Amino acid sequence: MVQGLIMSAIHNVLVAEDDVQKNHTYVKTVSTLVANLLVLALLALIGSNIWNDVVKRLVPSVGKAGWYDIALLQLFLGALLPCAC
Repeated sequence: MVQGLIMSAIHNVLVAEDDVQKNHTYVKTVSTLVANLLVLALLALIGSNIWNDVVKRLVPSVGKAGWYDIALLQLFLGALLPCAC
């Protein structure tokens, strides 16, 4: 998902007609990447607490999750589910 976004953004910057369009595409790409990194960092920080406190109570058979489990789950679901961008 992220790799496809980056490749698409690079292609759009290269084929842009004028500098305004290139700048707009560059800003959009950088802001999307920063937003994705912020979501990943937020999930890494509080996602394991939410998982361990809420989901573990609702489904007793699930185990305790670390920050890396939540980050990998987010990356997996992001790659698996289509983006509504």
